[in-house]
Amino acid sequence: MRYPCNVIDGVIDGYFFNFRFIPLYGIENIKAITVGSEHLYRKELTGQQLAEKIQEVRKVLKELGADSLPVGFADSWNKMIEGDASPAIKESDFILANAFSYWQGQKMENATASFSDDIMRITPGRFILVIDAN
Repeated sequence: MRYPCNVIDGVIDGYFFNFRFIPLYGIENIKAITVGSEHLYRKELTGQQLAEKIQEVRKVLKELGADSLPVGFADSWNKMIEGDASPAIKESDFILANAFSYWQGQKMENATASFSDDIMRITPGRFILVIDAN
C-alpha cells in the first residue's frame, strides 16, 4: 500500500529529519510528497517562497535517490488562481486543492456548480486532487 506523505508544515529546515525514513521504508511505499498545507492562504509564504521550498525538497529527494516521487503542495483554490501562486504551481507535479462552497455563502442548490467552477479555474495541465471540501 502507498501512503501520501506531508513532510512539512511551516519552515522546511526542521523537517529534513523526516526524509531519513524514505531509504528505510522505500519509495514504493510513498505516493507523493506535499510541501506544507495552506501556506499561501495563511500568508506564511509567497508563491515564490513556496516554489523554493519545493525545489529544496526535490534536491533532498535527489540526494536520497527518490527523485521519482512527485512533489506538490496543498492550498485553498482561491489562492491558487491568484498570480502569486504561479511559481509554486509551475514547480509542482500535482496540486491538492481545498474548496469550500459553504463558506463562500453558496446555497445548497448552487454548491456543486460553484465548487466545480472554482476547481476548474485553478490551472490546466496539472493533476488536481480535491482534498478538503464541504
